[in-house]
Amino acid sequence: MYDIVLKRNECTGCKACVKICDKMKIDVDNKSTIIDSDRFDGDDECSVFEMGCFNTVATICPNNCIHIYDDNGVEIEIEKRGFIENPKLE
Repeated sequence: MYDIVLKRNECTGCKACVKICDKMKIDVDNKSTIIDSDRFDGDDECSVFEMGCFNTVATICPNNCIHIYDDNGVEIEIEKRGFIENPKLE
C-alpha cells in the first residue's frame, strides 16, 4: 500500500500531471487535485495498492508537489526525469 500526498500549496497549476494521469484533475482554484482523495490541511491524500501513474507524475512535477510514502510512512525517493512544459489539455 502506498500513500500519495499532493501538496496543493506548492502547486502552480502547470497541468503536467493531469495530462498523463487520469486520477488527477485541475480544480476550480486552478490547482491539481487527486480525484476521490481526502483533504487534510489543504493537501490531497489517498492510499493505493499500486503507484501507477502517480510515480510518473511525481517524476515530472516541476514543483515536487507529489509525495509517495510506503507502508511505514517513509517517503519514497523519486528520481526526477523531466517536465512537460505548457501541456495542452484536450
